[in-house]
Amino acid sequence: MLKILALLFFLSLYSLLAKEQNLSKVSLQLHWKYQFEFAGFIAAKEKGYYRDVGLDVELKEYDFGQNIIKDVSSGKVNYGIYNSNILVEYIKDEPLKLISSYFKRSALVLITKPEIKYPKDLINKKIMAAGIEDFDLNFNYLFSLEKLQIKDLNFVPHTFDVQDFADNKVDAMTAFISDQPFKLDKLNVKYNIIDPSNFGVFNLQLELFTSNNEAQNNTARTEAFRNASLKGWEYALNNPAEIIEIILEKYNTQNLTKDFLENEALHTDRLILPKMYQIGSIDKMFLFRQIDILYNQSKFTFEKKEELIDNFIFYTQKELEDKRVDLNYTLLKKSIPFLIIILLIIFYRQWLLNKYNKNLKIEVEEKTEEYKKKNEELLISNQNFSDLLDTAIEAIAIFDEKNNLVKLNNSGEIMFNYYFKENLDVKKVYDFIPKSSIAQIKEKLKYDIIEPFEIDLLRSDKSVFPALISGKIIKKENRFFNIITVVDLTQIKLRDEFIQQQAKLAQMGELLSMIAHQWRQPLTAISAASESLKLKALLNDLNNETVQIAADDIYKYVNHLSCTINDFKNFYKTNKSIETTTLNDLVKKSLNIIEDSIYFHNIQIIKNLDSTSEIKTYINEVTQVILSLLQNAEDAHLDKEIKNAYIKIKTYENDTSLYLEIIDNAGGIDAGIIDKIFEPYFSTKLEKNGTGLGLYFAKRIIDNNCDGLLTVENNENETIFRITFYK
Repeated sequence: MLKILALLFFLSLYSLLAKEQNLSKVSLQLHWKYQFEFAGFIAAKEKGYYRDVGLDVELKEYDFGQNIIKDVSSGKVNYGIYNSNILVEYIKDEPLKLISSYFKRSALVLITKPEIKYPKDLINKKIMAAGIEDFDLNFNYLFSLEKLQIKDLNFVPHTFDVQDFADNKVDAMTAFISDQPFKLDKLNVKYNIIDPSNFGVFNLQLELFTSNNEAQNNTARTEAFRNASLKGWEYALNNPAEIIEIILEKYNTQNLTKDFLENEALHTDRLILPKMYQIGSIDKMFLFRQIDILYNQSKFTFEKKEELIDNFIFYTQKELEDKRVDLNYTLLKKSIPFLIIILLIIFYRQWLLNKYNKNLKIEVEEKTEEYKKKNEELLISNQNFSDLLDTAIEAIAIFDEKNNLVKLNNSGEIMFNYYFKENLDVKKVYDFIPKSSIAQIKEKLKYDIIEPFEIDLLRSDKSVFPALISGKIIKKENRFFNIITVVDLTQIKLRDEFIQQQAKLAQMGELLSMIAHQWRQPLTAISAASESLKLKALLNDLNNETVQIAADDIYKYVNHLSCTINDFKNFYKTNKSIETTTLNDLVKKSLNIIEDSIYFHNIQIIKNLDSTSEIKTYINEVTQVILSLLQNAEDAHLDKEIKNAYIKIKTYENDTSLYLEIIDNAGGIDAGIIDKIFEPYFSTKLEKNGTGLGLYFAKRIIDNNCDGLLTVENNENETIFRITFYK
């Protein structure tokens, strides 16, 4: 019995060894070191999927300076993993075939310092990259959107060490989103990410390819390798914990930690998007867009791009046979109408006995050419619309007549953090809107055109963000669709708050200067009164009446100083509430702060205050505007050294409106800049550290906050600023 068992054991061992010897040895060249980015191939090897299809696969790590494309095309290795460079080299006649495409979003991003938000902010900054050509390949289109040249950037060689970024040796670096951000988080380093995917840009990253020679001479082996790799990826994405343990035990050449691999596994799943796309599937539209990004769109015709892409993709024998059958069927189907037309033409020619033969032939040719041209234009138009929808920076959502979401472009998916599969995830317009805003959007949806307006919207995690939306209803095939565009205003709101703080600080300095002028005369009077009392005391000429008069004067001046301080404090109170006042009171409140400064510079103040009606407004904000206009008038006189200078302050009203005008005779505003003075950061006082924010915020306060209107005009040598309030 023992002899029989021993014999069976040796027979099984011999069979296993014989099977191992019959395996076809092939190699896969990775484009980096072992990590979860290559989990599918590791799983296929370790779980025996390659062995099951007769393959003994060697997974080769990347060596610095290695040319993966040349190694594959020359046959040094059978298969390779690389990025968009394979498409570039293929178009340059490198004999390559694309087998599978795994990443559906750009994995390579720019990690920058927190203050660097947009590509234009990288001018004159130090960027760490693997090479200018590689950077140009992945980010040129992104920079071209802002009309920036790659050659104008400052590059340094990539060390692939995030510590250089953490130590502020560089301002930005190219990085894979699946691992480097995690390392920076571990170092508690603050950073910003410029992701091409957020701008509607896609670059090939994890692409499985081979040589023409391997694809043609070993088609069955290539198909087996593709299918086993796909099976490995399905297993790895469904069992990440097991594959992580395998990597830590057998493939951890970089001394990676478990939490690092877990983070990379999460990001790899987000890049492959297995719930939206078939793993490893090749999307021809992605390749079309990639060619348009890499080359000027006019370089290749639509037919040429279609031919290039079709020859670039690897097909199995069965797939090629199916393509031939489909092509023959399509050609036959398209030929039937033309055959009928030809038969009719022949019959018609015979019937007319060649009378109209020449004209008919010309007409048929013209109509045929017109049909081809319109058909081509329609294909290009459909392609352009699809590309435009998915590459638009704004979110674009299309809803049907029942307010069900039909289409959300790439920017919309990113903005709202939603990803959809057809017929599996139905969303309505109200799923994107907080309950407090639903009544408002319902009112807007009643109209065919939604004029742009601001509203709060919801992301998938229920976080709220400000947005600007507009829309229009269109009719297609007897159905109505509502196309809505969305612009995220988060960054714009933050920028406006920062600008407003700058303006507030600048005006506080100006107010302190005004108060100094206001205090100068009372302090001088107090000093004079006290000296007079001291002198009379020395001369024994002091009596009760003299003391009483001096004390009253000192009290009056001290009270004036106290009022000035109170006005300054009230001016900067943070509470904003509507109060009742008059234009005349607002003028007097403003003059209490700045009047002495104006008189000190020998500028006459002329007051024609004829408005008595009350208004309800934000007193402190309007006072801020009046002070800003008076200060500008004073500065204009001082800059131009005007003789007989004056500032007129007028208030008046009619049946519908109340008016406040501030007029100076400093020569008016140059006609070339009068239309720009309300723009932010525009200033004629840059040499005096002017911020260019005073008039910008003055107009925003009056027009937006106070439901009024601030305008400016020239009248001969006078400048007239007019504030209008409606009754």
